[in-house]
Amino acid sequence: MSNLSSNTSSNNHHLMYDLDTAATETRSPVLASCFSTDVSATVVRSFHYSSTRAGGVEVPNSPTTNSRRQTSPSRQGRWAARTIIAECERLCDGVMRQVFFGYGRKPAQTPAMDVSLNTSEGGNGNNITKSSDLQQQHEGEPRTSTTTPSTKAPVRRLVRRSSELQTRVAAYLEVFDYIGGSAFRGFVSEKGPLNKPERSLFLFFDKGVNGTELKSGLVALIDLATECFDCQDLVICLDRETDGLDSLAHNLGWVGLELITLKNWASQELRDRVFTAHKLDKEYFTSDKWLFLGMEL
Repeated sequence: MSNLSSNTSSNNHHLMYDLDTAATETRSPVLASCFSTDVSATVVRSFHYSSTRAGGVEVPNSPTTNSRRQTSPSRQGRWAARTIIAECERLCDGVMRQVFFGYGRKPAQTPAMDVSLNTSEGGNGNNITKSSDLQQQHEGEPRTSTTTPSTKAPVRRLVRRSSELQTRVAAYLEVFDYIGGSAFRGFVSEKGPLNKPERSLFLFFDKGVNGTELKSGLVALIDLATECFDCQDLVICLDRETDGLDSLAHNLGWVGLELITLKNWASQELRDRVFTAHKLDKEYFTSDKWLFLGMEL
C-alpha cells in the first residue's frame, strides 16, 4: 500500500530536512517526494510518498518553521517557488506556451510532425517517425487589447469568462523518485469553470530517463495526481532525443499511456484560428521537442 504525507511552508526548507521529517512521521521509507508551488510563488508545499501497511492519504501536517530563518521566511519561500516555476517553464516549447500561456508559436506556422507509432516488421513493431523538422519561432509576449471597457464590472466578467474558456496553469512542481533515481518537473493545468475545473498533471521525462526504473515512480505519480492535485488526466512529455524512444513509449503502455496531442487543452478560439490558417489542427498541437503520452485517471 502507499501513503502520502504533506507539508506546507512559507520558507525554503532543505530537501534533506523535509525528507527526514517525513520519514520520521510516516515511520516508513520515503520512495518519492514532490515540491510544488502555485502561480503566486509564495508557498512551497511538499508531499512525500511512502510504502505503508495502512495505506491512504494522511491529513496535511501543520506548517513547520525554521527558527534560524524566521527573520525572512517569505523571501526564502519566494526564491524557492520562483526557482521551481522558472525551471518548469524553461522546458515548455512553442506549442505548449501557446496552449497554456497564450503566447509562443503563431498559428501561421505549420508543423509537420507525425505523432503516431507506425507498425513495422521486426523488433517490437513500433517506430516513431518525423515527417520534417519544425521551424520553431521564438516566443513573443501576448498582445494586449487597446480598447478599455467603460465600467469595472464588465472587465471582471470578461476576465472570468476568458479564464474559464482557456487552459491555465495552476501549479508547478518537482518530483524526486528515490527508487529509480530520477527527477521530474511539470505543472498542473486547469480548464473549465473556476469552481470545478478539469485538472491535468503534465510531467517532463528528459532523455536520461530511459534505462532507469520507472515502475515505482509511475505509481507514485498516479497517486500524486489523483490524491494531491485531484487531476483527471496524466500526461507524460518524453524528450524526442531519448535513445530507444519508440520502445520506451511502447513499454509505458502497460500503465495505459497513449500517444496524444495538446488539442484537448487548446481553447476553442485557438483551435478555430489554427483550423482557419491550415486545416491541420491535429498536426499543429504536436511538439518538435516532446512526445505526449496521456491517460485518464
